Amino acid sequence: MNAIAVWLILSAACGVLFQHPSAASGWKEFKSAESHFRVQYPSSWRRLSDNQKGLDIVNFPPGQGQHGIVLSPTGANIQVGGPPPWVRTLEEWIRANLQGTLPIEDGEIRITNPPPDGCTSFRRVVSRDDADGSGKHIFVDTEFYCSKGNRLYLVLLTNWEGDPKQAELQELALKIAQSLRTW
Repeated sequence: MNAIAVWLILSAACGVLFQHPSAASGWKEFKSAESHFRVQYPSSWRRLSDNQKGLDIVNFPPGQGQHGIVLSPTGANIQVGGPPPWVRTLEEWIRANLQGTLPIEDGEIRITNPPPDGCTSFRRVVSRDDADGSGKHIFVDTEFYCSKGNRLYLVLLTNWEGDPKQAELQELALKIAQSLRTW
């Protein structure tokens, strides 16, 4: 059984795929009137900017970036937003984000009974990114692409390769993706 299948089975068994974070305490809401979505995120995470087009949050205090890179040694970043204006299809957006690298994982996440204003499909793509070109500082990007009719959204988790909390961070990013609502 491949890694994606195992991850999906474990996630479903834990209720991760169907739990809505707004029911949990300690979550905030971000709303983008420009991009027509709202999303829930943990209140312990900090916003990097007041950009109203998309959400950009980190799990560490400002000023703890490493090697000129915004992530602290144990940090993670989650961004939520819509596609660039030139993107027309999900495949086009994924290819552009991968920039010629091959994904480590790529698979659909099944949604049963999606909420009327929520995503009707998710696609999870995981890839590696050499942060500074040295081969020593590698990011893992976990992308949850959300489709709702002809609208596309992305929840992007970036963390360091080898992070012992990677699975926990990926579950959190999926919960954020599941909380996304459109209008």
